[in-house]
Amino acid sequence: MNSPRRALTVALIAALALSSGCTWFSPKPPKEAKDMVQTALTNFFTQSSHDHTGTLELNMLGKDTTGKAQNVTLRVSLSGSENKPFQGGTGFTEKIGVNAKVDQDTYVTNLEIRNKENNFFVNIANLTGPESQIPKDQVSALLAKWWKIPLPGDMYAKLADQGAQSYMSQIQNNWLAASSYLKSLDYDGTDTVNGLKSYHYTGEVDVGKLQAFFEGFFKSQGAEMTSTDLKSLQEIFASSKATIDFWISMDTLVLDRVKVVARIDKITGDDGKTAGKADATFDLSYSNFGKPVVIEEPVGSTEFNLFGMFGDGEEIPPEDSVSDPVKTPVKTPAKK
Repeated sequence: MNSPRRALTVALIAALALSSGCTWFSPKPPKEAKDMVQTALTNFFTQSSHDHTGTLELNMLGKDTTGKAQNVTLRVSLSGSENKPFQGGTGFTEKIGVNAKVDQDTYVTNLEIRNKENNFFVNIANLTGPESQIPKDQVSALLAKWWKIPLPGDMYAKLADQGAQSYMSQIQNNWLAASSYLKSLDYDGTDTVNGLKSYHYTGEVDVGKLQAFFEGFFKSQGAEMTSTDLKSLQEIFASSKATIDFWISMDTLVLDRVKVVARIDKITGDDGKTAGKADATFDLSYSNFGKPVVIEEPVGSTEFNLFGMFGDGEEIPPEDSVSDPVKTPVKTPAKK
């Protein structure tokens, strides 16, 4: 083979390898795909803390009850840090940006939430939208300031006890069991996530199993599904497809990114006619595992007795509590 032809052949092989995710030249994972994902999830839950960034995108095209076309798009950006739940005396911090469009109306908000032991802190930087939906005179008093929302009584202590740890273990087990809802899981080579080499896996969700799960869940909650409800649910899943991608750090075998893409091609209305379709993408990556997360309490925050307002039914907020939420709720007379 002469040199030009050899060079062309090498270039073609390289291009094919790159287009297929470099699987040919990727290091071989130490375990089978399902075992790798199970190991990565287990290792993820053993980390004491992490940072994360991500996005959620949702698009819905359909019709309202009058038959008028209605389109909804939603984009949410996330970034923050968190300690392992209920350990170390600190919680999490999360910055959230929301941009939603319903037909021609646009809604925008940016907020930050912090949790430190028994208190939550919330700062809503802005909230814009149609005046008819978001009256400025009622929401302006809530914006651009820190609100301190204490948990009632010993709720935090109860959350932090052994029972809560058992609950967190249950969540972990549910995550680990999620792989049973995949009808395929393939190795797609390596990628770089937050500067680290990672194994990449792609799985397709078994929507039939997912449908059976939801039917069983509704039944366990005592919800009676009519034949129309059941048919609508079956049609939704019949036109649905979902994939999930996992990225696993090559060095530590810890999950460092997950991406879920779902699509529903047919949503049926109460009249049995096609009412629309939807698609969603959720993409979240993790970094700085084990790095201490220090949650700073905002200076000058205003206490908002949210749980006191909606507590035991003996307390109700005053009529002007929407415009002045920090007023102390009044007691209603005891019933005789």
